[in-house]
Amino acid sequence: MNSDQMKKAYRTPKHLEARLKDTLAGLPEKPTKQPVKKRVPAIVLACLLVVTAAAIADSQWGILDYLRSMGEPTGDTRGLDERVEQVSQTQTGYNTEVTITDALFDGQRVAFALEYKNQTPDQPVYVIVTRFTADGEPITLETENDTPDYIWLPGIYYPEGHTRNALFGTPKTTPQNQNIAVSLTVSLFKPLRPVVNLSLEEGEQGDSPRYQAAIQQAYEEGNLSLTGGDHINLPEQETRRLAQENGGISLDMPETLTALGLMERRDLRFDFTLKNR
Repeated sequence: MNSDQMKKAYRTPKHLEARLKDTLAGLPEKPTKQPVKKRVPAIVLACLLVVTAAAIADSQWGILDYLRSMGEPTGDTRGLDERVEQVSQTQTGYNTEVTITDALFDGQRVAFALEYKNQTPDQPVYVIVTRFTADGEPITLETENDTPDYIWLPGIYYPEGHTRNALFGTPKTTPQNQNIAVSLTVSLFKPLRPVVNLSLEEGEQGDSPRYQAAIQQAYEEGNLSLTGGDHINLPEQETRRLAQENGGISLDMPETLTALGLMERRDLRFDFTLKNR
């Protein structure tokens, strides 16, 4: 999500706008006989409301904020306000807080908003949403506008070690129950090796023999290598070995990271229900 879209996402809540308008409307339009100093509290109150509204707007994040920042048709949130369910669940692993703020089912897709905050940025973590189900049925994650579902905190995109985003998915079959049981697992990975960055020469591809040799060398030297500051390099020789040991089936990224001893993993599971209106 680019900066313009993020700005659109942080909107002042409607109830604060209404309260602010009522307060301003109540201020005297013409000078009264009261001394100026007696009118100061009302002016100060109005200013405080403006500051408070802005502060609260900056601190709030929800699924509708995300959807409104998207293009059509995802950005069309008409009629969705009443479908939003507050989740407000927070779990912590490796000094990193993960929060599911709210979610909704719009009749087709399940969508949810997240917040991530690494409290110790000098100890980076890698974040992957590894499980997403509705009524026990696995759902494939979808993103828009390059919303990441694999995140380094901190990283080149989030150097402060915290960010907000949202993800969604479409169940393969339309839920029939009145309530939809949603389960979500956010996996945190802590590097067990020193992290080094490899650079590609101009025109070079990531699968080139020279580059693969550099990845293998970094691995053999006990390092975890990255490209571009956020992409994890997996040595082909080692991943092929793991696949052979797994009956010829390649392991997914999360399983490979732990199987090769590159990272330690901790799963944070979130369970909540959404109404099927």
